[in-house]
Amino acid sequence: LKRNCAKCIPMPDPNVEEIESCIEEFRPKVIAPVMAQFSKEYVLKAHNYGVKVFVDEKDGNEEEWEMILQSGADGIQSDDPEKLIGYLNTRIKNKN
Repeated sequence: LKRNCAKCIPMPDPNVEEIESCIEEFRPKVIAPVMAQFSKEYVLKAHNYGVKVFVDEKDGNEEEWEMILQSGADGIQSDDPEKLIGYLNTRIKNKN
């Protein structure tokens, strides 16, 4: 990847058992699990290695986004970014 695209940022998607070996081998700055692999444990393990977690949503609804945020993820990959941004803005307003 580096040879073909030096500016690309790889975002592998290891399962929770593979996080350590993935980070040691590839040194990613971000890992991007699908929802089926995602959990608070996943985030904690990745953060222990200084790696950010961007989750690939499944349902793309407020309940799922809230669970992702409560689990400590650093980012959400969405098929409906406008709807997600609206939710995040509302969430911020409600906390103030």
